Amino acid sequence: MTKYTEKEYVNLDFAYQYFNEALFDNVLPGLLITYQRKANSRGFYHPSRFRHRENGEETISELALNPDLFEDRSDMEILSTLVHELVHHWQQNFGKPPKGAYHNKEFAAKMEEIGLQPTDDGTEEGKPTGRKVTHLIIPGGKFEEKAEKFLKDYQFKLNWESQTTQKQKQKNKADPSKVKFICECPNSVWGKIFSLVICPECQRVFKWEQADVIIDYLRAHGREEDLAEYLAKVEEVEQS
Repeated sequence: MTKYTEKEYVNLDFAYQYFNEALFDNVLPGLLITYQRKANSRGFYHPSRFRHRENGEETISELALNPDLFEDRSDMEILSTLVHELVHHWQQNFGKPPKGAYHNKEFAAKMEEIGLQPTDDGTEEGKPTGRKVTHLIIPGGKFEEKAEKFLKDYQFKLNWESQTTQKQKQKNKADPSKVKFICECPNSVWGKIFSLVICPECQRVFKWEQADVIIDYLRAHGREEDLAEYLAKVEEVEQS
């Protein structure tokens, strides 16, 4: 292991251990923290993502942070993303996790309890539940208090972020005309973004694999009517 790899990932594991104790009473089981690129996503959580190579029955969950979106964000803001994903980890192990990537009322309540305000549009007025939910740091809340102490007492610092070119930034803003649909059976198919597709094998409604990309695009371009229509269809799919 190079000193760069060791320093960065030891830092991330140390942050996990600190917030596990400070915000979750040290009850969270271990997981693997990784850097992963995923369009328009600051981070994600995947339960039982890895299995042990010798003992195939042993699995461990993944918490991923996206270094493409570290730029112009403070260490506290990036740590808030880590804690957001730890709430998913908590819900997976101690709550009632919903299907897919939906953020339900239980998730929202836990977020608020630890000092993060869930919001579907990045504003204080945003809905606290839904498929695409980010968060705001609550001023004077538990997370802000513990994070400030962590950054000060331990001189914590993340050192690396992606070197994203202007061409890549423009590509990320491109208008998606089609989206990949996936099914639990699993089949997949590409189709128009405002369509509902029924799986020909099992008759389930396909789920949107790239809904986050489309939602961000519609918001960024002020297409409020299209966004409302799309969010309604996403909710319909999630509840199917």
